[in-house]
Amino acid sequence: MTTQGIASDYSVAQPQFTSDPSDASSDQTMTTQPLANNSHGASSIHGRLRQIDWRPILFKLTDATHGLGWSMERAIPALQGYLQFLRAIDRYPHMALVPSEDVDEVWHCHLLDTQKYAADCQWLFGRFIHHNPYLGTPTMGGKEALAQAWQETRRLLQTSADELEGGSWGWLGDGPSTCVLSFHDLGDRPGLPLRIRADLSVELLPCA
Repeated sequence: MTTQGIASDYSVAQPQFTSDPSDASSDQTMTTQPLANNSHGASSIHGRLRQIDWRPILFKLTDATHGLGWSMERAIPALQGYLQFLRAIDRYPHMALVPSEDVDEVWHCHLLDTQKYAADCQWLFGRFIHHNPYLGTPTMGGKEALAQAWQETRRLLQTSADELEGGSWGWLGDGPSTCVLSFHDLGDRPGLPLRIRADLSVELLPCA
């Protein structure tokens, strides 16, 4: 399967943009206020999301050799959920949003294409969107922090979905991933004790 084989709905050309988010005339400047419900032009988050080439992401989700091997029945709702997740980042730029497990897998596929991900973030938000994979670990607040962040994400995204035609938000899924939108360096990341030897081999050390 190649990206050329995907339906024409996904054949949008990659946009051109500048790298300076301070340019007020550019569509890439991050919006910190919620967008109007009927704001679907090129300068809205809806318009910018539609101009991104999502074909490579759908390929990674569905290709059995080079990707996850998902069915289209699973991949399309997950991709739609990721688009709504990105929309929520634009609407709530200072919230620690947590995606569902399937939406997070789409995020991972996007992240792994680092050049495209960086360019798409710049186009959408005027900044790089960092991904924290440690929410729920002891150094990141444990299960309570994950549950609280997931509950708040569901509340915010349900509010956003209710503003859309049909009010559908089933793409949220039944449970959270352990990843969250990150705004600053994590500091004390979880880890296991090890030592890198002079020959660059790895030695595991006993846990304290």
